[in-house]
This record gives sequence, C-alpha cells and structure tokens, in this order.
Amino acid sequence: MRSVWAGILLLSLVVDLYGGAFHALGHALHCILTRAKYSRFAGTHVPVDFVQAPSRMLQNWIWNKRVFDTFAADHRDRTKRIPDETVKKMNNAKPATAGMFYRRQFAFADADLALHGPHPPEDAYDCVAMSNPIFERVFLPINAQTSFITGFRGRLTQTPLQRLRMG
Repeated sequence: MRSVWAGILLLSLVVDLYGGAFHALGHALHCILTRAKYSRFAGTHVPVDFVQAPSRMLQNWIWNKRVFDTFAADHRDRTKRIPDETVKKMNNAKPATAGMFYRRQFAFADADLALHGPHPPEDAYDCVAMSNPIFERVFLPINAQTSFITGFRGRLTQTPLQRLRMG
C-alpha cells in the first residue's frame, strides 16, 4: 500500500512540474514568436487573456495521454508508460480539485463582502466571528477555536510540490 501512495505522489509531482514547465514554455513561445513591430505591444505587454492563452493550452496538453507518454515513464524501464487507467482516473479527479478551488474562492469573496461592507459604528467588529460561519457555509467545516486562514493554510488547493515544501 505504501508504494501505491508513493507512486501517486510521484505521478502528482510529475504532472505538477511538467504542467508548470509547459505553462512557462507557452509564455516563452508567445514572446519568441511575436510578429509585433514594437516590444511594448508583444509578449506580456498585451491583455491578460492573450498572455495566458498559449500557456494554458500547453499546460492542458499534459492531460492528453499521447502527450503524457512523451515524457512520463518508469525510470527503471523507459518502455513502461503510465497505464491508461491511471491517466483516466487523474482526468476524472480534475473536476473535484477545481470544484474545491472555486468553492474556496467563493468563500473568500463572500467573506470579503461581509468584512468590507457597511457596519454600524457601535457594533463589535470580530473578523473571525464574521468569517468562520461564511467559510463553514460555503467551503468546509472548520475548528471553532481557530479561523479559516490559520486552520487550513490553503493546503486543500495547493499543488503537490507546494505541500511538500510546507511539510
């Protein structure tokens, strides 16, 4: 069982690292292949949608089995590829991860509106008392002795590499 979890962690790291590399490659290609006459109208000096489009496309290619097979192999035997079933499970798990990310973002937005909205001057202003019920309603239950920010530290939406660095 231990080797299964180690394999899943390693695969997760591979996807994370190569996803980042493909994303960066998209930015590089966007800068290198520009036809703009002046540099101020090229590369990252354009609207964000145009900056991110090539990067996001390349980043998402790694979820394609054919692309994945070009770089992901068993280090002991380069002819062994990651099984189709594993890649299929990874693709099936993507919506759950995205769902958690967006629920968290909605919770932050709702808490922001509550914390920065109008408040009667005589009312107590307890940030934790205001934000905890919002995060519990929108995102996940939290320990009543803490706040969402210190309790979760964002670990549910971090990449595997970020989780390893934080311990």
